Amino acid sequence: MEHGIATPNYRSKRIGRQHAQQWAQMGLTRSGEIRKKRGIGATDHRRERVGHSALPETMLEALFSRYFMKRVLAVAVACAAMVVSSFAQEKSPVTSVVREILPRQQKNIVAAVEEMPADKFSYKPTPGQMSFGKLVLHITEANNFFCGKIGGSAPPKSSELKETDSKDKLLAAMKSSFDFCDKTLGKMDDSRLGEKIEALGGHQAPLAWAMIALTNNWADHYGAAATYLRLNGLTPPTAQKK
Repeated sequence: MEHGIATPNYRSKRIGRQHAQQWAQMGLTRSGEIRKKRGIGATDHRRERVGHSALPETMLEALFSRYFMKRVLAVAVACAAMVVSSFAQEKSPVTSVVREILPRQQKNIVAAVEEMPADKFSYKPTPGQMSFGKLVLHITEANNFFCGKIGGSAPPKSSELKETDSKDKLLAAMKSSFDFCDKTLGKMDDSRLGEKIEALGGHQAPLAWAMIALTNNWADHYGAAATYLRLNGLTPPTAQKK
């Protein structure tokens, strides 16, 4: 003290001691009161003493988020690898797809022919179009032709067919042609798609042409049969309520 005046440093120390005494009387330390006001518990107090070794909540959340995302990414990559592997194991995707198409188209075409009454097999939408019986005969001939090219063998021998034959005879022959295609495709694989065959008109084409033409014919022939049914007031199989 100089000339009875307390220096700022002394005054600060004195005020600090006074405050410390007041905190002591209240049974609290200053740091304890601050923790109380901030709602910090014993666990947080330990974390506060540790200092930088304790991670803030935001950092913990970020680390957990990164860990979770890494796990999700790892699972996604594993699933993608399994899908790629399954496709890689498919050695004949083209032939497999044609095999998958056959049962559905066979079912629909056979159902359409069965639905048409026998006395309507001579029906023609216009004079210049083929009769329904001729359409059934054409389906049989197309199946035998294309599947014969694919398999490199002739279809089983059968009696000569005419469009004026009975419904039962035409239907049986058509079903037999689908069976022939089923057996032929069962022996087929994609390694032969590039083989040369004699196509329509006598020109050379890859065997793949016959595979594509076969499925196109199924779609075209079912569409024609469905039209004939509609024109006779009948509902095609694929349009019927299940």
